[in-house]
Amino acid sequence: MRTDLATLVRELAVAGASGIEIETNGRMLGYPGYVRSLRDAGVTRLMIKLFGRDEASWDEHTRLPGSFTQTLRGIEIVRRVAPRIDLVALAVPRRTAGAGLQDLVALARELAFQRVRVELRLAKLDLANLPHLAEEVRALRAGPPTGIQVDVSTI
Repeated sequence: MRTDLATLVRELAVAGASGIEIETNGRMLGYPGYVRSLRDAGVTRLMIKLFGRDEASWDEHTRLPGSFTQTLRGIEIVRRVAPRIDLVALAVPRRTAGAGLQDLVALARELAFQRVRVELRLAKLDLANLPHLAEEVRALRAGPPTGIQVDVSTI
């Protein structure tokens, strides 16, 4: 995230934006002062990207050891410092172990997210995987996990 993000958000809020949503990997949210500045500037929702169900699959994707732990800390800090900011998990499934659709939705539930948005980014998906992914989406639609709202969109 940009260090001047709070200033930009404040400008949007002053201009009349009714809601300001930021999509992030959540690592910078581990700094309470940064979270307070975003809260005070007018951020209303944070979409936290989920990269894998566990530290190994997450850090493999980000290629940054410790990024999983940093994001979990960021989620905790937001909940403590800025509880009015709506946290939504953003799942972009991949074909690697620990990063499938069911894995990411399960992680969102474990992290106590009330809502997860699943984005199927067709330009980046292995097209041969679409039939399998369609089955996973049908399974989610047929019986969404208890206590979590799952929205699926294709872009």
